[in-house]
Amino acid sequence: MSKKQIQKIGDLIRQDRASTQDLEEFHCWRGLYAEIMPLMASSLRSKLKRLRLKPLVFSRRLKRYSSIRSKLIRFPNMQLHHMQDIAGMRIVFAQMDALNQFVAEMKKTYRSSKNNFEFVRCSDYISHPKSDGYRSIHQIYKYIRGKHIQCHGLTLELQIRTKLQHLWATAVEVLGMGLNSKLKSGEGEEHYKEFFKLCGDLFALKELKNLEENQINHKKDLIAKLQTLDASHSILKYLSALSVSTRLEKRKKDYYFVIWLNLQTRYLKINGFPKEQYVEAQILYDALESKTSEENYDVVLISLDGFKQIQKAYPNYYLDCKSFIQTLEKEFEGD
Repeated sequence: MSKKQIQKIGDLIRQDRASTQDLEEFHCWRGLYAEIMPLMASSLRSKLKRLRLKPLVFSRRLKRYSSIRSKLIRFPNMQLHHMQDIAGMRIVFAQMDALNQFVAEMKKTYRSSKNNFEFVRCSDYISHPKSDGYRSIHQIYKYIRGKHIQCHGLTLELQIRTKLQHLWATAVEVLGMGLNSKLKSGEGEEHYKEFFKLCGDLFALKELKNLEENQINHKKDLIAKLQTLDASHSILKYLSALSVSTRLEKRKKDYYFVIWLNLQTRYLKINGFPKEQYVEAQILYDALESKTSEENYDVVLISLDGFKQIQKAYPNYYLDCKSFIQTLEKEFEGD
């Protein structure tokens, strides 16, 4: 497909005028991004091994149709082929030191012209957090050479987070799912947004090794404000009450997983597929995505190195905020 054709389909998606054929072409184009993720994943594994870094989470996903459409609507001048996070990869480290070491190594490596991927840019939302409290590193890479000629020029986004940043982002998504509100896109009631903004600041202070007196006082102030908000709106109680019933098809050789959650019934189903059955996984994913506009579904296609990693990488689909809640409660208790 030409850039002009992709742009036209993007405009139709934004206007909710895309035909069945338009959507079929969109799914085929988006499927190309799935071809470059395993290439980057292989390179990242080698790099992690050489640096002797063991991430808590290493996951890959294609951006959901609903998220793509929402982004096109939020940014009216954005063209679909310029969206740089269609392919998304995420690495979560336990500590900030490991994150910083990995981020520096990635920038240095992929600025070389010898690699199939080229480093495009880095958005540092740790040094410069988003206004809602979100913190993470986002790096963009472009596939510029290699045997997948049809994929040349495609980009992917690598998100690099600490465990605390991942817990924060998960809690925001879970609350948004529970309330049927796009909280992470800026929607929702002010007390929820204020709660997570303060929580992001608190977690950032927890990442620091040695706090100065003014930071200690600021931390106490943050905790007091969070406790007041929680007492008034029972935010942690609401999060702890969320749960799902599940149906899991577990097989050792599965590599691709289609995760779909019915937000109305809170019923979660996961279908696994081995590497050689990507096409089948994509077909199921496309079919389920078509339901999201008709029913209250949330669906995603991911790839992981093992079934056991799913809940750790995507706890939001399990509506699981236990670690987030425990972390905050310890702060409230003064531990």
